Amino acid sequence: VQALPLLLEYIIHYGLVTGTLAFLAQLPFGLVFFVFHLKTKAHYFAQGLFSAQGGYKGTGRGFGLDRRGMVEVYKAYFQSHFQDAIILIAAVIVYSIISDETSGAIFLRLASIILVIFSWLMAPVLFNPYPTRDSLYEDIRSMRDWLQTKMRKGVDFRTANEGDASGPKSETERKAQVATWWNKQEEMSWQAWFIRNTYVDVWETADRWYSTPLNGVIWYAQQVLFLCWRYLPWIFLFQIYWRLDSVYYAVLAVVVFLLIKSLEFLFASMHEYFTLMKIIPLLLIPPILVFYHYGRMTAFQLLLSMLVYILGIFVLIEVSLGVWNILVKFGTFRDRKSGKWVAGSKGRK
Repeated sequence: VQALPLLLEYIIHYGLVTGTLAFLAQLPFGLVFFVFHLKTKAHYFAQGLFSAQGGYKGTGRGFGLDRRGMVEVYKAYFQSHFQDAIILIAAVIVYSIISDETSGAIFLRLASIILVIFSWLMAPVLFNPYPTRDSLYEDIRSMRDWLQTKMRKGVDFRTANEGDASGPKSETERKAQVATWWNKQEEMSWQAWFIRNTYVDVWETADRWYSTPLNGVIWYAQQVLFLCWRYLPWIFLFQIYWRLDSVYYAVLAVVVFLLIKSLEFLFASMHEYFTLMKIIPLLLIPPILVFYHYGRMTAFQLLLSMLVYILGIFVLIEVSLGVWNILVKFGTFRDRKSGKWVAGSKGRK
């Protein structure tokens, strides 16, 4: 319906047949672009509605043919488009597995959702100028380096310079240095980008709501609502297929995780480390095969049962970090020197 004025304009300028053909030639790319465009509007409208993050953002009016790298595209659109697209992909996969319809019927039923997923994921790639093979290789190399690089640790921002214990600095200087440090880390490390955008920026946004206790309560009520909206539908869905036998695999996964961490702690710097790591699959495969052979679960039930535990871990991590954030906001930190509970600003120093 929204494209009807464009169709009429083409017909007026080029005639009925030529205008209609010109419109149909641009329709596929127009669908992809405007589906992506509407998601951009919806994301930032919701952001302004729920977190009061609204205002002008200077884009610099860059040249329209400037190419953006894969890392830059990922950082720009992950939270607004890619994250929701991944969730929809998971929903489509689960529906395809659970449904007893034919492949054609499933595709027709989910055609609009598949179009949305494709638009949200591929629009930045399709409309990125100068798509050459060399630029693709360069994007892959930069993305690989960005994902593998770890963020720096151990920087003390309470003093005037890094590693300088000559004395404390002002709050303005500290914030400026912290912002500069974060910007440098985001350029080099995915880990730093994820921590800042997932937790640090969210917590800084929450600070704006703490002018009154009521605003703080409203903020955390919203976070609880978002947490339930994100995880509860999946947990309820997977719980239908959950089986008690899956507890065995969950316990086994915990044992393997603890074993790997123990080997990393004890033998990471030794030559025997890689040999010991290779032994773990050899010890793990026999009990899995034996239990699966004599068990009553199908592979599909096992997969969904394990997903229940994984989602439970995600919820536990979110709740734990949220509680820690509340402790920071209300200042229930213990002073390192006296060991007493003190007010927020004093306890955080």
